[in-house]
Amino acid sequence: MKTSRSIYTFAIGVLTMPLLGAGVAAKKTALITIPATFEVNATPTKVWASLTSIEGFGTLTGFQPQAGQKPSAFSKVGDHLLAQVWEDKGRLIVTEFVPVRELRVAWEPEKGHYLCQKRVVLSPSGGGTSVEYWDRYTDDQLNADDTAKQVVADTEKHIEAFRRLVEK
Repeated sequence: MKTSRSIYTFAIGVLTMPLLGAGVAAKKTALITIPATFEVNATPTKVWASLTSIEGFGTLTGFQPQAGQKPSAFSKVGDHLLAQVWEDKGRLIVTEFVPVRELRVAWEPEKGHYLCQKRVVLSPSGGGTSVEYWDRYTDDQLNADDTAKQVVADTEKHIEAFRRLVEK
């Protein structure tokens, strides 16, 4: 199975001067996009069931439920879950839900200090499923490139773990 990945970084805010004379300055922020396409040897229905389960979504994305969270799956737009990734805690919110086709989940970190969205699109492919996956997030830190490299490495590991989970 071939997996394609690359990193795209777009600057989405370049103002550094005060706005409207109020003494408020905008801060330059990078939008990091990490796309991946991979194949899974399972039907789209089976991949969807794993993807929308909390265990499967966490396996693919690295997000884990916070202690005390009991939901077993995402089933509609608006479903949400308190979760954590790395050192961040926050809320996952389903923003698009097209059964057996597309799932989008936004991440709202507690501190509100960046934006993040996961998008997954499934398509039948031979006897299995083609999975298109996008991880998009903003980063205004000086080490944004280093963080993006770490996210790519983590994404590769998560894709392999997700594939193993679905294909078992």
